[in-house]
Amino acid sequence: MAKRILRACIEQVIEFDTKMESMVFINELKASGRLFSINSNKQGEDGKVILHIRKQYNNNIFPYE
Repeated sequence: MAKRILRACIEQVIEFDTKMESMVFINELKASGRLFSINSNKQGEDGKVILHIRKQYNNNIFPYE
């Protein structure tokens, strides 16, 4: 019996030094045409930004659930 991947994504938690750096990253994701969702985007008192995202893996269907 063969297996098939029905849906796939990459989940990442990324720390950026500045808000601007995180915005550039998000804009690059948008420009890539790859589907993604932002689970959280938090800025700490030290100015660092923690971005929790899920993005499409290769050409697999992106899971929206």
